[in-house]
Amino acid sequence: MSTRSPGLRYTAQGLGDRIHLISLSYEISRSKGEEVTLHLAKNHVDGRKKTSFLEILALFPKDFVEVRFHDYEAKGESDWRNYLKSIGVDAQSFAYRDYPGWLEAPSDFDVSPYLLDRHLITPSCSHFLELPEKFITAQWDSSGIDRQLSEIAIGHIENRYQNNGYQIVHVGGQSKDQMLRECLGCSAVAIYKSTFFAGVDSGYLHLALQIKEPPQIHFYSERNRYWSHHAFRTIKMGCVLNYNSDNLNWFEFVYLKLRYNSPRLLKLVHLVKKLVGVEKHETHD
Repeated sequence: MSTRSPGLRYTAQGLGDRIHLISLSYEISRSKGEEVTLHLAKNHVDGRKKTSFLEILALFPKDFVEVRFHDYEAKGESDWRNYLKSIGVDAQSFAYRDYPGWLEAPSDFDVSPYLLDRHLITPSCSHFLELPEKFITAQWDSSGIDRQLSEIAIGHIENRYQNNGYQIVHVGGQSKDQMLRECLGCSAVAIYKSTFFAGVDSGYLHLALQIKEPPQIHFYSERNRYWSHHAFRTIKMGCVLNYNSDNLNWFEFVYLKLRYNSPRLLKLVHLVKKLVGVEKHETHD
């Protein structure tokens, strides 16, 4: 189930969810020294998600992660676990105990330590890419509106990079290059070859975290934006916050962490919002 939207089943809806799950499985495999199998229910892979999972998996070295697709629609944590047990799979559930969500359920183990020190990958793609000599890759069109920056803010940030001699190569849906818009492998190669990656909390940030060293990743957000556990962990890893924009002061950052790291306070806040009719949740996790 979602850790922030009551009654919403987690279905790996966004690209970031899928990249994150493969990355997490890969890091656990590298740490444990054995292949990790990621089990996905029918409602995890509706639409083109199955193709997307396989496209992501192809970016990683072989024999570390296996993905198994099941023709079963999971109705919740217990139902999904019981189904897997019925076919002989004793799968484990996980949680992020470094930054627990306000709806976090009990789990078998904590995966957050596996996400701090990454075993970086070197992506490849068969398509020809013509890239500038000195450039950064950037992605701003997060599917979550509460994570996005204004066009004015983005223009200000990109102008600073350009004034320092960098061309901007956009990846993902906002790219004008068809291959960088439609081929994840091409975007991964572009991120690998760029001097920096700049972006908001999005799927391509997850991709960059598995490709570039943290100081080469410039993460952007504002105090009034939505902050996920991924955002806090990105900063803890050593990625640079707001490199070319106004940074948060110490009090603002403490406030953000307090707001996120206080599940009881969050429950109270959401209860008040619900009572006054302004409660809302993102539709993906």
